[in-house]
Amino acid sequence: MLSWENRHSLLDHMHSLHLNTYLYGPKEDPFHRHDWKAPYPKTWLSLFKDFVEQGEKRGITVIPSLSPGLSFDYTSEEDYAVCLAKFNTFVLCGARYLTLFMDDIPEKLPDNCTDSFKSLGQAHALLLARLQKDLRKKHPTVRLWFCPTVYCDQFAKTEIKSNEYLHDLAAQIPSDIALLWTGPKIVSPTITKKNIAEVSGIFKGNIIIWDNFYANDYCPDRLFVGPFTGRSKTLLSSIKGLCINPTGLPNTDMLLLENLSVVITGKQSRRSASYLLKNNIQIPKEFKTIARFFQSPFARMRRIDLSIDNIARYKKALHLLIWDWKSPLHREWYPYLFAIDRDLTLYDKMAAKGVTETWLRKKYSPALSEILIMKLSEKYMDEKQ
Repeated sequence: MLSWENRHSLLDHMHSLHLNTYLYGPKEDPFHRHDWKAPYPKTWLSLFKDFVEQGEKRGITVIPSLSPGLSFDYTSEEDYAVCLAKFNTFVLCGARYLTLFMDDIPEKLPDNCTDSFKSLGQAHALLLARLQKDLRKKHPTVRLWFCPTVYCDQFAKTEIKSNEYLHDLAAQIPSDIALLWTGPKIVSPTITKKNIAEVSGIFKGNIIIWDNFYANDYCPDRLFVGPFTGRSKTLLSSIKGLCINPTGLPNTDMLLLENLSVVITGKQSRRSASYLLKNNIQIPKEFKTIARFFQSPFARMRRIDLSIDNIARYKKALHLLIWDWKSPLHREWYPYLFAIDRDLTLYDKMAAKGVTETWLRKKYSPALSEILIMKLSEKYMDEKQ
């Protein structure tokens, strides 16, 4: 998890880029999700209060969140009181916005709640309405955001307008609560005004895109730092905001924030990804040779890209980047650079029939190495026949 020093550095960088929102909600923070009922330690609250204040000085709204969905009992007054108290504590630290996360949980009511609510969507709507009402008794200007359990078209399974969860949520959620949405997919290749039109209509335009384009928690052996593409210019005018879910690597995330600012400011033609890589972070020019491996989750390689000559070029650049380049960013990227070099070596060795079982078992996990050994054996048998 990021240190407070890391987070303050990100605030400074966001300020320089004219970005204005920092949503705090790391799942590795036990008090945020797994142990959400436990109060934050006083030391943490003091540091967080300072963080909020420093954000305000830089024009950045720091938004804390709570993710109680794994164990929340919607009929329990005790659970509700803990949730409300935790949000009140955030407000006392200076937070003006709060976010309730109910993502990545089963899309069904707990069995003990089925007599009290029509659906999980209704339970969430009523919880939000009650939280907002009670919070505003002491803090009249506090605002809520919400990350629903169905947070993309992919999870709706049917048409958005006929999804029971979203329909019941929209029927009773307070009209000024903004909804976090990741687009057509959990990780969306494109997000346009047209393909969020249905959800935007149901929730009266109160949509904030919570973009997983650069997220790698679902594939921690990969890293994406290419340009922030596939987000239409008309999208920004039709939503309340656009946030990215970053990597948790502080120096890398500074670069990704620059990519985000390029889209928001509309200066893509003058500030390409190669410009940012070369001039903002001082990455060696050799990175441009292998940048295709780090573009996006949707980049595809052609067979010609893996020709003998191209692999030689990639490996020459990687040798410098892995062994000669020294910087804080290098320390974050080293395992990803090494993995690309290893995989190119495998491709090259298999093409030249030079790969061995011993090499595979040293370089790959036991499960993957066995698959590769099996494939190698099949390839050998096919060639013999």
